Amino acid sequence: MYKQYHKSINRWIKGRKKERYDEGHRVGCTEGHEKGFEDGTREIFQYLLVIRFGDVPPAFEKRIESAQICQLETWIGEVLNANSIIEVFDNDTKPN
Repeated sequence: MYKQYHKSINRWIKGRKKERYDEGHRVGCTEGHEKGFEDGTREIFQYLLVIRFGDVPPAFEKRIESAQICQLETWIGEVLNANSIIEVFDNDTKPN
């Protein structure tokens, strides 16, 4: 009887470990994809700024590094219409 009970507990523990591992793996992959997308968006934005306006001043680099994805996407749209790098960042406070 004890052996059967012990085997059942071991199976249950192994199953729970696998469930936790699978959940951790899924969450980690999702977070990794989100981080990768955000980093890629940030790099594309910086690349567009350099192509359009030349070197990016450190003050703007700091803003880019701390920006959330929705802000980065807005700025990317501004790059197309702005006459200067300052306009790209100034327009983030104006309503559309």
